[in-house]
Amino acid sequence: MVEGVRKVRRPLVLMALSVAFLTAFWMELSSATLQEKLFWNYLECIVNVTLPPLFLLYTYTFLGWKAMIQPKNLPLLFIVPALMLAPGASWRRWTTAS
Repeated sequence: MVEGVRKVRRPLVLMALSVAFLTAFWMELSSATLQEKLFWNYLECIVNVTLPPLFLLYTYTFLGWKAMIQPKNLPLLFIVPALMLAPGASWRRWTTAS
């Protein structure tokens, strides 16, 4: 039963991230100031880099490739997103007003 619950959670996480991206995009379009646009753009970036590894996990679950979904392999999927977000976090410090 627990395995079935895990299979249901992954698509829900993907759908929730898609909704978060669309909300951030909509809020960026409706923002009036540059600071607000930068904030919502940064949130879009976070969702954009985490969505592909989660979709890959969903695909592995759908195909039944249990060897790829082992807990020791999960951090390997998120190395590239972490490397993509690290420069963005330091860049954000330099672009925000003091």
